[in-house]
Amino acid sequence: METISIYLKIARLVCKKRLFGLNKIEEEQLETWNRQLAPGKDLSSYPTDFSPETLKVRYAQTDIDQEWARFQQRTRQTRKIYPWTIAASICLLIIGGFIYWYFYNTATPIILAQEDQRNNIALILDNGQEISLSDSLVSTRLAPNTKLHPEKLEYQGESSPTKITYNTLIIPKGTYYHLILSDGTKVWLNADTRIHYPVQFGKLSREISLKGEAYFEVAKDTTRPFIVNTEGMKVKVLGTKFNVNSYQDDGRIYAILEEGSVEVSNGQDTQILQPRQIAYTNTWGNTSKLTVASCDPALFTGWKEGELRFRNTSLTQILKQISRCYDVTVILDHNYQEEYFSGDISYHTPLANLLQAIEASTSVRFKIEGHTVYMKKK
Repeated sequence: METISIYLKIARLVCKKRLFGLNKIEEEQLETWNRQLAPGKDLSSYPTDFSPETLKVRYAQTDIDQEWARFQQRTRQTRKIYPWTIAASICLLIIGGFIYWYFYNTATPIILAQEDQRNNIALILDNGQEISLSDSLVSTRLAPNTKLHPEKLEYQGESSPTKITYNTLIIPKGTYYHLILSDGTKVWLNADTRIHYPVQFGKLSREISLKGEAYFEVAKDTTRPFIVNTEGMKVKVLGTKFNVNSYQDDGRIYAILEEGSVEVSNGQDTQILQPRQIAYTNTWGNTSKLTVASCDPALFTGWKEGELRFRNTSLTQILKQISRCYDVTVILDHNYQEEYFSGDISYHTPLANLLQAIEASTSVRFKIEGHTVYMKKK
């Protein structure tokens, strides 16, 4: 499974290179895997006929029933297939529906929120004072053990505070941020998220409060459990990697475990999660049951890597994520009947292109007016 996971990562990088280009770190990672797994080959050149024009012609002339019958016949025959080609095919198939509309859109794209906009990220100090992290003088107003980096806020070192003081970090829609707590725990904060935490943890426990979504890499400390409190769920760990989502408008809150072990409670039920499991409870309706199921964590944590990842996801849920990512208000047609989609979309995709891709595959159309998106039936 680990090898297949690597091939899927390769495929994702190949697709991203074709569509948006790679940064230096991604280029180096792809080259390293290329040398290790396919020496003498160029993985990024597969397939050679991959282009919007060839896809347009191919899809227009394809007989679906006939091709399905041929596929079933071919799969009965034994042949050697390189795993990376399978992974690349899967990735290209998932995003194929978006490619033509991305490259052939000639209108000027409308970008309402960009990944590097941090002007509205606010830090509320223990005394209630609110400061903007974009302020050039903000460093002089922070505690001595606090260091502000271009893309993250870091609390360095721990002592034994006689009084625990708290800060609150507010991440608006349209951006995300990185926080390092005093014990070394790393926290990735998604858009539209608020986290309340001690400047320095006490001797007995490490406890924070969260509204929104965050991914945690908790520094191991067997003497002090790390506790994440949300409205309706508590997650308790000693040292592990996990994701917590507590957006109230999603209809449920959940925790996903990637590594280690966590204890999840909703006030009535308590469950111990194993890696690649999700625990969730509904926030709508009368039931408050805590449900545990298997999952692929990567599908839920793509936001941390700058991607929206959907697998048979309702358009309503997709539009909620788009609203947070692009800092827009989406108003739905009350006559809309739900539709479902799969795909991986980079945060760098302009909003207009993304909405056009959805229009091409659905019965709806969109109109952008300022920071509001209106959805209507065609």
